Amino acid sequence: MLVTRFALQAELTGIRTEFPEYAAIHSHIRQDVLARLDRTYQAFFRRVPRGQKAGLPRFTGRERCHSVTVKEEGNGARLDNGVLVLSTIGRIAVRWTRPLEGAPKTVTVRREADGWYVAISCAEVPTRPLPALVSRRALLSAWSRLPRWPTGARSPTRASSVWPSGTCGTPSGVSRRKKGSHRRRKAVHLLARAHQRVRRARTDCQHRRCWRSSAKYDTLSHEDLQTAHLLGSIAWRSPSRTRAGVRF
Repeated sequence: MLVTRFALQAELTGIRTEFPEYAAIHSHIRQDVLARLDRTYQAFFRRVPRGQKAGLPRFTGRERCHSVTVKEEGNGARLDNGVLVLSTIGRIAVRWTRPLEGAPKTVTVRREADGWYVAISCAEVPTRPLPALVSRRALLSAWSRLPRWPTGARSPTRASSVWPSGTCGTPSGVSRRKKGSHRRRKAVHLLARAHQRVRRARTDCQHRRCWRSSAKYDTLSHEDLQTAHLLGSIAWRSPSRTRAGVRF
């Protein structure tokens, strides 16, 4: 018998009756857990026939689950004059990075290393296209021209000058702490902050590069070249067989 996501959702009502403590959890949050589980197994069974690295789904403990999603704004989570109101939690003051545009749909609350964040997806957002350029196209080898990561985007496992080996903000510092101890929790938190800074620095660097390219060129194309095949086709050529004016 094939157990699907919707079959499991039909059992949530009975589970809620059998375990009263689940009544305090909004139904959308419980359904979102099943949706994530379904996406995980769908990706697993998609990679197996293709011969890719399958990556067996792993059990997600309480220390590995950092976000909850409410799939309908106004039912479990709503906005009230710039304040986020969550079911069974109450009103939460939010420091908005920018005003919302369009109709809010889903609300995701996520715990990061430096605090809590909320992401709201909206529909019917007005588009703002960039001004069209006059016949400007880019044809270059992008990766050969990209500079190395900036100093703030280096991995904490390699930046030994910034994170000495054995300190709290390194993997070795976490492995040296006793599991379940306060010092290990502190080391894990500091390591998470280090990886968060690296992730944000790299994301900011990539966004800046993409923005410069999109503002400079009117057409951008991407091609996955098989360089091994290109080199193989050129190897047999001799100078006498090469066409005039073309260099290989």
